[in-house]
Amino acid sequence: MIKTLLLTLTICSFNTTASEHCSVWADIAENVMESRQNNITQEQMLHILAETTSIPEEAKGGVASIITAAYNNPVQPYIQGKLSVIKMFGDAIFIQCLKETATEV
Repeated sequence: MIKTLLLTLTICSFNTTASEHCSVWADIAENVMESRQNNITQEQMLHILAETTSIPEEAKGGVASIITAAYNNPVQPYIQGKLSVIKMFGDAIFIQCLKETATEV
């Protein structure tokens, strides 16, 4: 999960379109929710984030917000529920990002 997170944040640092930029954040959200659904604790996720030096400081706040939001959702008992909540969470972050990006322009 962390390697994917680092890769997506690296990609995010280049000039991208709003859709590409938001796709990166959606991927991060899906990775975070997948960790949530696999019983990784919020404290573990935040500790990993804090200890990671390869994530730009300006991105850490956004990732921390995603982590916090993910842990407002319960762990699903069955694989289909897990897959569904992971996808819906990523989609919600994507839409939120697009809205925020549109207001910045």
